[in-house]
Amino acid sequence: VMINGPDPETLDPALATGIEDLRVTAGLFEGLARNDPVTAAPIPGLAARWEISSNGCVYTFHLRDNLFWTAGEPITAQDVVYSWRRALDPQTASEYAGQLFYVKNAEDYNSGKIKDPSLVGVHALDARTVQVELNQPTAFFLDLCTFQTLCVVPRQILEKYGQDWMRARPLPTSGPYLLDFWRLNDKIRLRKNPFYWDAANTKSDIVDFLCLSAPNTALNLYETGQADIIWDRENLPNELLDALARRPDFHSFHYLGTYFIRCNVTKPPFDDPRVRKALAL
Repeated sequence: VMINGPDPETLDPALATGIEDLRVTAGLFEGLARNDPVTAAPIPGLAARWEISSNGCVYTFHLRDNLFWTAGEPITAQDVVYSWRRALDPQTASEYAGQLFYVKNAEDYNSGKIKDPSLVGVHALDARTVQVELNQPTAFFLDLCTFQTLCVVPRQILEKYGQDWMRARPLPTSGPYLLDFWRLNDKIRLRKNPFYWDAANTKSDIVDFLCLSAPNTALNLYETGQADIIWDRENLPNELLDALARRPDFHSFHYLGTYFIRCNVTKPPFDDPRVRKALAL
């Protein structure tokens, strides 16, 4: 049972951007690679292995033999291609479509400069092989393959239900969990996916994400055993943080992230380069 903050805006991998969204989405859908739980390095996910060309621009992914949607249909290379093209489709309006811009013609397709999705450099060579062509060598491309935007989604459900596909029940997923239910302002429950390729190592049968953003309530639920984890500092009372940090059950860790300030340089005072320089310093 986790305190996850406010309700997610969406659980669609192509549209999810917030931490609250991405945590749940990561349980439901998987990509070609996933993160090692200790080192965070990319390790095989839906793809059992891959080869990289000598020039670093072509990646060939070989899918596992035991990949199935929760309805029993096989997960194929065509599903991967469909999912990536969908994230890039300007009609999808994915805020994180840029994760795929390292792929040949991906940015031009997303911007509408080209209309034919088959020109994007991701193709299914057969039912179990995906080949990706990049614009240039990209050292972190496998890391991008672990990110939720590049997860594989159920083509058959999307084609049937369109933008309402997340309401389909049962919802086919490619990750270690199924969506049991989502009650607004209450909780999201995930249940172990028996069709997941690594189900034998999925240790928790049920995971509950509590949707609340009141720090005092979160701490009370934790202290009374109604929640097992409070993930974020924002969900702890600020006035108690120093005291809580001394407890053995408080864990801090380095967080890899980039923070930025966006300025409107057409309006004072940021239209003055000296002000922007002072801010940068």
